[in-house]
Amino acid sequence: MKFDQSFKPSQIKGAILFGGFYNMQTVRETEFPRIQLFMKSYTGEEDWEKSFKNISQMSTVKQSTKNYPPTFLSVGIAIHSKVKI
Repeated sequence: MKFDQSFKPSQIKGAILFGGFYNMQTVRETEFPRIQLFMKSYTGEEDWEKSFKNISQMSTVKQSTKNYPPTFLSVGIAIHSKVKI
């Protein structure tokens, strides 16, 4: 998505992620209420799973490499979480 880097890796000690869509390949399976509305809003595409070219870049699980900082990941309200990431 071509963002300018704001911080040097040495400046980041950790990350806290509360809620969100961490795996775009399984996000529809979560049956999260209004997922279609949210994803259309995020991507600008009605058929976001096929039409949004940067969909894989939105997946935290694809960005988490050995260089990723230590991270606390929370899914928020567990009642909506039907698929493990």
